[in-house]
Amino acid sequence: MRRTFILFFVAVGIVAIGLFFFLLNSSQSDIESGADGGRGGLGSLFPFNFGGGDTGGSVVTPDDEDAIDTRPVPTLRRVSDTPASGGVFFTMEQEESDSEESALKIGIRYVERATGHVFETQTDTLTVERISNSTIPRIQEVLWENENSFIIRYIEDNQEVKTFYATLATVDGEQSLNGAFLGSWNRAVLDHSRENLFSVEETARGLTARLSKPDGSKERVVYTSPIGSWIPLQSDTNLFLQTAPSPEVEGYLYRVAGRELTPIVGGVPGMLSVVSGDGKYVLVSGNDAQGNVESFVFDVEKNERLSLPLSTIATKCSFVGLGPNVVCGVPGDFPNGDFPNDWLLGSVSFSDDIWLLNPIQGSAQLLSIPEDDADTSLDVTQPTISEDGLYFGFVDKNNLSFWALQISE
Repeated sequence: MRRTFILFFVAVGIVAIGLFFFLLNSSQSDIESGADGGRGGLGSLFPFNFGGGDTGGSVVTPDDEDAIDTRPVPTLRRVSDTPASGGVFFTMEQEESDSEESALKIGIRYVERATGHVFETQTDTLTVERISNSTIPRIQEVLWENENSFIIRYIEDNQEVKTFYATLATVDGEQSLNGAFLGSWNRAVLDHSRENLFSVEETARGLTARLSKPDGSKERVVYTSPIGSWIPLQSDTNLFLQTAPSPEVEGYLYRVAGRELTPIVGGVPGMLSVVSGDGKYVLVSGNDAQGNVESFVFDVEKNERLSLPLSTIATKCSFVGLGPNVVCGVPGDFPNGDFPNDWLLGSVSFSDDIWLLNPIQGSAQLLSIPEDDADTSLDVTQPTISEDGLYFGFVDKNNLSFWALQISE
């Protein structure tokens, strides 16, 4: 039994290591092919129309205060014209003249992958403003603590991956990035409240999992394993480790309990999962006995599977509030393939519609058909939802542009 257990994780580890380096090298080549991130550089790499239609806004600098885009904001909009490392929604401070009854404004910020410049817009305008010009090229990943502080992962000229905790600071009337370098890790995730960073580092001896504040302070080791291929997840109260996905191997999600692992849900080939903010629900996707993609929400307290009316890949979804409802990019169809790896590795691209799924009622509400609403095909990844639950943001895996969808009025 022990020998079978070890062989199982060795197989998964090989898949995970290959997947990690493939994605890293692919992202690196995208960045190196065009430093400006425009259509003559990075934009020319992608066979799809960059953004499609006329749903994007006008980019201005702090000196272009009069360059305001007055066009109406579509329900589904392309926020960034160039590849972005995800984005964040935030509540903007009201002007002193605003009445108490006036609605709060929702802002959006994103980091341009090629330059590291930070851009800002609002959900009620198409005008996009560059708010910092600190240049950090080859951005691979951004984890947002809040609209002013975030963690950047980027590749240096010597191919070394660096991790930097950045804070927007105003110097001589202009905003720049200040911060400090963090330690080394392979994968990391912030909790729902964005107060804690859970990271895992693969070493020759296996894996070390650490918990810290986003700026790297108060770091402590919470788990070690001779197996290196773990994916960290967390709620506001618990830490989780998931086995790396493989279409031929059953995946599992465990809760980190002291120095032990407690199984939560699993036995699903090709498993990927997303944990709700309070840890009561887990969105799971994988392959059924016939090899078809299936997805469901697992109620942790009741130890019960809640069926979803549509199938998708878990990492295309985000919980609304604390769940159990989710907003997902749902492919129109799944071609033959080994999922989710064929999609993660870029062998397969999807054309997603966006749905609100209710696992309690078993209902589905269509929110957007991008090919109709934006005249383009979108492949949803890195999803996020605004705190008020009114806006759904995501990166289009086809060309790495950032998009926002108004869920309701």
